[in-house]
Amino acid sequence: MSVIRNKFTPTTPALASLDMATISLLLSLLDTQSVTQTARHMGLSQPTVSRALSRLRTSLQDPLLVRSGTGLVLTPYGQSLRLPLTRWLAEGHMLLSPQVISAHQIERHFKIASTDFGILSVLAPAIDQITQNAPHIQITVEPLCGESQDRLNKGDLDMVITGFDPDSSQVHSHFLFTEYCQLVARKDHPVFQSDTLKWQDLVEWPLLRINIPNLEADPLSQCLKNKGIALKSLISIDGFSAAPYMLLQSNLIATLPATAAQRFTQDHALRAFLPPEDFPSFGYWLVWHERSHRDLATRWLLRQLKAAF
Repeated sequence: MSVIRNKFTPTTPALASLDMATISLLLSLLDTQSVTQTARHMGLSQPTVSRALSRLRTSLQDPLLVRSGTGLVLTPYGQSLRLPLTRWLAEGHMLLSPQVISAHQIERHFKIASTDFGILSVLAPAIDQITQNAPHIQITVEPLCGESQDRLNKGDLDMVITGFDPDSSQVHSHFLFTEYCQLVARKDHPVFQSDTLKWQDLVEWPLLRINIPNLEADPLSQCLKNKGIALKSLISIDGFSAAPYMLLQSNLIATLPATAAQRFTQDHALRAFLPPEDFPSFGYWLVWHERSHRDLATRWLLRQLKAAF
């Protein structure tokens, strides 16, 4: 009774137990159909290759190469191994070789958590270079919130842009810049009639607070609270984008990071000014998880975001 072999797959137990060096030797034997040429190609002695062929025949339960005239020819099973082994070995070398990627090869959908200040100060300066060099990239920015760290840990986010110091025991991070805050109001605001600004002058006017996740109060509100000065009126909004329009149409005074303050005063009839005493400064960070620390696409995107600073 003849034995019909199943079609070869790389998961065949006998083949799966072979290391890549042995598979390379086997493929050379199948290609050259010669122990002498394989020995020369592999830099081995002929007896070493002969012994390896003997072990392969036993392991695979097939002669692989048989004598025909003055040379060797492949058995049907040996012939069936050539193409899949070539592909398998090529894929194995590709997986084990140092990874290289170009920006045009990146086809990824990145999810980033950030405030709109992070978008304005970190993402916006880099976005032109990102989209020009990596045309197949997609980026979704979702609001920074109390759950962002957990979502980063679970893999639901690729990175976070934040003004809070990261926990280095849980994540990787890169410091971008130090930011400080300024006050902003419309250019003809009555507060500018005073030659010497005092804390008490500020609370004569309604204050605009930008709500930041995990931050109970903006720097101005906190300073006034520490000094025992009560607020008369406080308007809170989520995000920075609506702030200039609210300031232009009212006597509101807002506390904004200097980067946002400078951008808004360039684009609108607003004026930035310093408080009676300096507010505490804060750092801004890129944060990502260990799972993507060696991912080439993630590393490329991080480099683009870092480049502006």
